[in-house]
Amino acid sequence: QLSDMHKAEEQVNKITKRDVRKKPMGDAQECKFCGGKHIFNKLLCPAYGKRCEQCNGRNHFKKVCKKGNTVKTIKEEDDSSDDSVYISQVRTNKESGHVEAPLKLKIKDRWQNVYCTLDTGAQVCVMGAQFYKDITGHKDFNDLEAPSHKLKCFNGSSILDYGIATFECERQRKMYKIKFHIVDVQHTPLLSEKACVRLGFIKYCETVSSHTTIDVHEIMKKYKDVFEGYGSLPGEVSLEIDNTVPARIQPARRIPMSLREKLREELEKLEEDGIIAKETQHTDWVNNILIVKRDSKLRICLDPIPLNKALKRPNYQFTTLDEMLPELSKAKVFSTVDAKKGFWQCTLTESSSQ
Repeated sequence: QLSDMHKAEEQVNKITKRDVRKKPMGDAQECKFCGGKHIFNKLLCPAYGKRCEQCNGRNHFKKVCKKGNTVKTIKEEDDSSDDSVYISQVRTNKESGHVEAPLKLKIKDRWQNVYCTLDTGAQVCVMGAQFYKDITGHKDFNDLEAPSHKLKCFNGSSILDYGIATFECERQRKMYKIKFHIVDVQHTPLLSEKACVRLGFIKYCETVSSHTTIDVHEIMKKYKDVFEGYGSLPGEVSLEIDNTVPARIQPARRIPMSLREKLREELEKLEEDGIIAKETQHTDWVNNILIVKRDSKLRICLDPIPLNKALKRPNYQFTTLDEMLPELSKAKVFSTVDAKKGFWQCTLTESSSQ
């Protein structure tokens, strides 16, 4: 593949010149397109302009269709007349595996069929220097247009660009002008992606896909346990207290009148969901609540400063990012998990909840 880049060059492979000959129009002969016999001229062929009932191709009948079986390589028809209807035929080169297609080039007032390699990864068209000399008869490159960019291969190797030659081309009865970079390599002419699309060798088709409407209610019903409640992690959490730190009972703070109704509703909801429970007995620790307003809702938290001083913290070694990255080297799919009301999934023991 080629990319049109500044300050670079390139490399390609081998070129084989084909002997292009015209068949004289003579006596009637068996036609490869209709199966009958007539003088070799497409205008006299009854299959010209018709579609095949087997492959839906043009300009031939079903009885002579060659697409009944799977064919990997399509050979070039021995038909070099200017009236050839197989100019759009595409084949696969057995040696290189490249997809090739014939293109009519006008060279010294004569039309020649030249097989070109189709490369959708290339940004410019290229032609081997020796191939250029063979088909044009030129011994030098003095008539070439100076290139404005240098060429570089996909693998980074550079290629010598002698200049740009413009050829008049015919494709499906339309005329085009294609610019080829003449390079110091042995390779069949190579057509870029832009040229392939322009000449009609490649067509990007828009795909139509059907979408199934997802019913949110059905999903929530099917995975009811996921969407209801808060869930809980296995096991219970026990808070260890340092008995040398005296227990602390914080005095209750006054709640503004404007927040009391919302606070009452939030506390009742937490009690209903099993997050909190009413305490009717004496406890050594009493913590104040902190009310955080988020949008139109209240977020209730505890003031943990006195309690944190008495908690015994277990010491664990956390995994660092450098230790985790090697385990993710082959990972392809990543997802983000956001726990709703994170710590509410941790169930406290009876003694710790008091």
